[in-house]
Amino acid sequence: MEESNDVEFSYIASKIIKKGINNIDFSMLPEDRKSSILSKVALLLYKENHYEEAIKIIDMSGNKEMIKQWMEEFVSEKKSKYAALCAISLGNKEKIEELGMWCVDDGHYDVALVAFKSVNREDLMEFVRLNLFKIFRKF
Repeated sequence: MEESNDVEFSYIASKIIKKGINNIDFSMLPEDRKSSILSKVALLLYKENHYEEAIKIIDMSGNKEMIKQWMEEFVSEKKSKYAALCAISLGNKEKIEELGMWCVDDGHYDVALVAFKSVNREDLMEFVRLNLFKIFRKF
């Protein structure tokens, strides 16, 4: 039975990679197993370095402990973009702002904007926009 579940999770993970997370209908999953299935699929995606998809799926599962663990791992691995996406899922304002600034330093302006928007920091969003304008004006 365990092997068939692994095949099921691998199949879902491959569909997400192939079609994109926004093109998969997760309502087909049985409600009583949805969180567990999504957590296992997210872990497979994570192990295959499909971090953005893994974070979106684990967020859908509601598994906050796993998101927190991943965020800490991404911080220790110096992967600001993914750490910030995890912080956004967790809703920790201080961590979101901290990691959002780190994203600015690392050039992940898109994630920084999403982070700052999620905590209603218009001032920081404007800071990113102004700095982006200065960067692109040089070219």
